[in-house]
This record gives sequence, C-alpha cells and structure tokens, in this order.
Amino acid sequence: MEIINCTPFLESCAGMLVFAAIFLLSAVGGNAFRLPFKLAAVTNVTEGEETMEQVSVYFYANITVGTPGQLFSVLIDTSSADLLIADSSCNHYVPNSNSSCYGKNQFISSASSTYTIVGKVTTVSTKFGPTKGMTGADVVRLGTVVSETITVPGVTFLQVSDFGTVLQGVKADGVLGLALMGASQTSATPTFVQAVQQGDAKDSIFSIWLEHQNQTNDLGTHGVIHYGGSDTDHCNTTRQSVQLSGATYFQVTVANVNSTSGNYSLNSGKNTQAYIDSTSPYISVPPPILMNIMKVLNLPAQSYPPKVPCNAKITLGFSFAGGAYVEATEKDLILMLSPGVCQLSVNQNDASRIILGIPFFRGQCISFDVVRHAVTFSQALSQN
Repeated sequence: MEIINCTPFLESCAGMLVFAAIFLLSAVGGNAFRLPFKLAAVTNVTEGEETMEQVSVYFYANITVGTPGQLFSVLIDTSSADLLIADSSCNHYVPNSNSSCYGKNQFISSASSTYTIVGKVTTVSTKFGPTKGMTGADVVRLGTVVSETITVPGVTFLQVSDFGTVLQGVKADGVLGLALMGASQTSATPTFVQAVQQGDAKDSIFSIWLEHQNQTNDLGTHGVIHYGGSDTDHCNTTRQSVQLSGATYFQVTVANVNSTSGNYSLNSGKNTQAYIDSTSPYISVPPPILMNIMKVLNLPAQSYPPKVPCNAKITLGFSFAGGAYVEATEKDLILMLSPGVCQLSVNQNDASRIILGIPFFRGQCISFDVVRHAVTFSQALSQN
C-alpha cells in the first residue's frame, strides 16, 4: 500500500509546491503557472450548472459515475484535487466504528459497462482525515440535468473502502476535488481539468456562487456551481481578476487586510499567501490579523473563533496583488449560535497564511480558471 501523507496547508507540502511550480514553468518554456495543454477547439460541447445545497457547514452537489449513471452527492472542494466516492467494498449496513460508509450511496463497479480497474491502492491524507481505497476509472457526469451536464469519460477516482473521521460524519457520498493537477494524491488528473483537456468542457472556467448567510430569496437555493463557463444567471459581468501565486492550489497573494468597525480601521497582512477553500467554515488568518480584528471590535483576548455581540458591525476588506478588492461584512461574518449568542466566523491559524473559506464566498461569485491560472471575483445579482 502506498501511503501519501500531504495536505494543502501543511508545511511539509512546501517542497511539493515549489517542485510543481518549477516543473510547470520549465514545461511551458518560462510561461509561469500554465498547464502544459491547450484548450481544444470544440463544438456542441455542453456547459452547465448544478445546485449546491448546504448541510451543516458543507456544500454538496450531485454527480453521476458509470454507465448507467450512479448518483452521488459530493462535497465541492477547491482545496483538493481527487474524486473520492464510497465503494461497495466499504461497510455500509451497520452503524458502528467499522462502518465508515454507513448511510452513503456506494459505487458498484460491476453495474457499470464503462468501468475499468486501475488498481492503485492508496491512502490520501487530507483535512477530512486519512481516506483509503483503490483507484478505478469510469465516465463522470458533472451535474444531473441532461441539457446542462458535462460528460467526462475515463476519469480516475478513488473507490473508498474507509473514509476519514470527518467524512464518516457527513452525509456526502464523497468529495469532488477541483484544485489543480499537482494537488492530486492519487496521481490522477482532476475531473474538471480532464474535462478541459479532452474538450468536454466549453471553457476552462468553473464558478461558484453562494447566497448570503440566511438568504432565502432564490427558492431556497444555497448556491450553484457552473462548469465550463461563467454563471451569468447569478453573477454580475463586471469582474476583477487575480493571477494565482502557486500552480497547485487556488493560491493568491493578499496585499492587505483592512479591518473596520465603525470609525476604527486597521491594516495588516502585507503580501500574505491565501488559499481559496470551499470546504472551510471560517476565514482563517494569522494571529496579527486576528488581533487587529479584535481591536476594532473592542474585544478582549479569548478562545477562537471569538464570541461577539450579535449587533456588531465589521467589514474585512481584502486587497489582492494586482488591485482586486473584495469585502466581507457582518452579514456573512457573524453567526448566531443561539438567541443572543453569536460567533465571528473568523478563526486563527498558526501559520503565515490566510484561508478564505465559506464566509468569503458568500454574496459573490468566484470563477476559477484551470488553464489561465487565475480567479475572478464578481458581485452576485439580486435574486427575486
């Protein structure tokens, strides 16, 4: 068994990040952070979207695997690159410590006419915990509405026989990793990247729109992921673009973080590396940035994430290298735990980096370009 022990945000990955960057740089003759393939000239290729629903702190979307398609609900994760699906070999029926697939839909390889075995037995180590399985390959369909489904043949994925602790406790059947090629722990091409390589996707962009916290005016939809282009149904066409500062994850440079409450404002976090992470429930920042946030809120030092008055006003302004600027406000930064008890959705990490989690996604659209190695930010349209 091959054990791969590396996560996006561990210091042990630094060498891998550097190596991946150097490899890609040399592979394309000095044009940094560009994958070594071109967009195919395509016609009649689908693009489309799928509803994302929030359960607990995570966002789920549906995909199908195999022929005929077997339906799975997967976590949408921009901080990993592998497709993980519960397999029929995983104990499903008895809710005990040995049944990490209890309650999950499971892939039955013998029921798919397009399945092929790859056979690499692997443990991937992520923030969800060590997850074990064997690799196979099959058709993956992104989305479930036929007219808006991208069909991707020959995707290599991990048939999970044992989920990590976190994934055991959530209702998802697996994880759809959407990061770049160098982030794969199974040495597989990420599903959406493969769709672009093969010409199955109309464009190299996927975008994520999330409602503001507690917003319900879009018929209860919590969000949408749009594959193969930009989401013009939910997103303003005025966009701010930021080049990635790494070639493995959706990593960008934050030039400054401005913390404001009332008339009190502080700046911090000069040229801090940030990761855009759709499975983090918090915006996570280094101690000096959190200290400034606490100062402008006039809060004493306490455990983190901190409790705050439910009527507190706070704006976090993120200035990115290249000039883009995005704000998050108390609408998405303050979470009510119970009547009169509220928590700031900002946590502290012990490293010199920022994790731009779910509160950062809310109320806007973020597009991720896997070829041009850029992200764009745009305001969400009002939904009636």
